[in-house]
Amino acid sequence: TLLPLQQGLAERGIQSEALDFSGHGQADWPTEGFSMSRFEEDVLRFMDERGIESAHLFGYSMGGFVALRLALHAPARIRSVCTLATMMDWTKESCTREAAMLHADKIEIKVPRFAQVLAGLHAHNGWQRVVEATRVMIEDMHLHRLETEHLQQIQQPCRIMLGDRDAMVSLSETEALYRTLPNASMAVLPQTQHPLDRVNLPLLTTLIAQILQ
Repeated sequence: TLLPLQQGLAERGIQSEALDFSGHGQADWPTEGFSMSRFEEDVLRFMDERGIESAHLFGYSMGGFVALRLALHAPARIRSVCTLATMMDWTKESCTREAAMLHADKIEIKVPRFAQVLAGLHAHNGWQRVVEATRVMIEDMHLHRLETEHLQQIQQPCRIMLGDRDAMVSLSETEALYRTLPNASMAVLPQTQHPLDRVNLPLLTTLIAQILQ
């Protein structure tokens, strides 16, 4: 079954594949835990298993960060990158702040709807386990920042997107990313919050298709 975004792209004649990072969705749990390098390897292995020599990548939230890292570390495999709601301002302070919000018991009490979404997405491994592993990874995300000199090496076309009502990712950090990348465009989606299930899919599909075509 195609995901809604895949269906929208298919209607425009664009074939797409979707994958789960290790430990997410139906993917097996990684023995070494979550890490940026693990997630990058997930994408490249997924491509290798399907005989995909190079691809355009779309990444939502942390997925966008992984896509940008791949554009830097495996440039021959990545043709373009589209990101949505991707946090870039990974300082030691912001890592501590973001990690503090990732406690399963607090999520279940304060945002039960989000807990239900996570439970549906990560039934295979247990959403609480996914949240805990993500919290541990985020505590050290400042060690994996993409600095200006790194971003300036990314030559692929990039479309950097953000919802105008995103409470997790700032417009300033998104604009800074757009202005640092050598070959980037930026789009702000109106009346759009952070959760992907609240994004205007026809608009998102159009913005992605423009880069691919």
